[in-house]
Amino acid sequence: MLNAEPYVAAESEGLAGHLPAEDADRVRACTRRVEVWSDTPDPTLEHFDDYLSVIRALKTFAGLIAVDPKEQALI
Repeated sequence: MLNAEPYVAAESEGLAGHLPAEDADRVRACTRRVEVWSDTPDPTLEHFDDYLSVIRALKTFAGLIAVDPKEQALI
């Protein structure tokens, strides 16, 4: 889902504060994001490769920065 709500810029600023300086400025400038998630439990990680495939595909888009907000790190 593409999220361009006004709060995305504020959340990007907050996330940037946890990243190394070389990545922080790019993340700080983000005003929209693509959100990927599932509500389906996957305790055995049966679908983890599906998730990785989605991330790999998204990373082919110019300018896209893949971030794991829970880990506060770039993917």
